[in-house]
Amino acid sequence: SDFWRMIWETNSTCIVMMTKLEERNRLKCDQYWPSRGTETYGSIQVTLTDFIELASYSIRTFTIAWVRLRDRL
Repeated sequence: SDFWRMIWETNSTCIVMMTKLEERNRLKCDQYWPSRGTETYGSIQVTLTDFIELASYSIRTFTIAWVRLRDRL
């Protein structure tokens, strides 16, 4: 949740991941986004809105929103 809070607080518009999740059967990075739909990380709701897979990279588009505690109960 710290990652998405940083994205929210800094008004970031682009995230670049320079590695695959797994390379040569070794975990290189944890997946910090939802595979589909919406997930909540702490107070940040992250929705995958578009996904394009190209030959050597992928482009994902997310919508993020601040979720108040009472909205999550």
